[in-house]
Amino acid sequence: MIELKDKGLREKALQVSEWLLSSRNSYGRHSLFIDGYARQLRDVGIPLDRMSLHLRQLNPQLRARTFLWNRDAGGTVELGRQYGIEVTDVYLRSPVRPIFEGGSAIERRLNEPPAEDDFLILEELRKQGIVHYLMLPLPLWVLGPAAISIGTREEEGFSADDLALVEHTNAVFGTALELQETRQLARTLLDTYVGRNAGERILNGAIRRGITEDIHAIIFYCDLRNFTPFSESNDQARVVEVLNRYFDAVAEPVQRHGGEILKFIGDGMLAIYPCPANHVQNCTAATAALAAAREAQAAMEALAAEEPELELACGIALHVGDVQFGNIGALDRLDFTVIGPAVNLVTRIEPFSKEAPGRIVVSREFADREGSAFESLGVQSLKGISEPKEILFPS
Repeated sequence: MIELKDKGLREKALQVSEWLLSSRNSYGRHSLFIDGYARQLRDVGIPLDRMSLHLRQLNPQLRARTFLWNRDAGGTVELGRQYGIEVTDVYLRSPVRPIFEGGSAIERRLNEPPAEDDFLILEELRKQGIVHYLMLPLPLWVLGPAAISIGTREEEGFSADDLALVEHTNAVFGTALELQETRQLARTLLDTYVGRNAGERILNGAIRRGITEDIHAIIFYCDLRNFTPFSESNDQARVVEVLNRYFDAVAEPVQRHGGEILKFIGDGMLAIYPCPANHVQNCTAATAALAAAREAQAAMEALAAEEPELELACGIALHVGDVQFGNIGALDRLDFTVIGPAVNLVTRIEPFSKEAPGRIVVSREFADREGSAFESLGVQSLKGISEPKEILFPS
């Protein structure tokens, strides 16, 4: 961190730094935190008119995020950068690129004649009246260097004291930002790999093996038809592509209707809808699960229509019962999931979906809980289940 020898600068830096450190836990969104930081810099006399922050992401959907603060707009706008942006001119001819690649600060006086083949953003900044622009590295441990830019319309540009103060407070800003980013990264990864509810429980300390709780839930299980012969006759890239499209089709309605996906098992998917045990009829969770199942099958039909030669189809089974929800596994490799007879039963009734018109089957317990009209496939003997069970399908 740069040393500030002037007492006045040290006092200003302390004012901004105290705000950054005292505020780091009260801001849940980066956009608000960045907006506050920019305003703090203006409050200590830095003629800041524009600021941007660029962060790499460890996210299955986003490659990076950009935050743009503009004094005239009165706030910060967040932009998600999709995978693939790294091969576009927007990135390749951006000052963000050399910073991400480990470069040093970039400075431009925009009231001087532009150089040929300079960064694309500079012409836009000139139109906004920015006369002095800098892109600065912001070291972060977790995601590598971030990039932060500052710009001013002040005719004389930023002074040496202004830049020293920004460099000093940027170090504190980066520390505070990384604390937020690390927690958000942990939440994103847990939500992605174990589910939102399970991820929240893990963040709140449910990490010991054998720590489970009994919950009552609707259990949703689906399985892809004819996947083994398809995987044996196609290259792996094609198999992964089709498998991902299938999971997109069934997962989206499950989550939209409030279900939590616990795991993907080969070409199967297990999800739950927690519900009160005393809801014996017209259970909202059961209704939501059945609606998700219908929409998943409709999405599968649309997918099959796009590539009829694949003969894509899946079976879906719904059941309700008590399960244990929590950490199960080896000492140093755990799975946050559900276990119990109810889980075993739902996987055993799913194969009967081949005989159901809509490829959806339910247990008698689910049918009684949901309350819609169902037709019976009869009482069936199930492998590993001691008593025969009635299996039904939606009318």
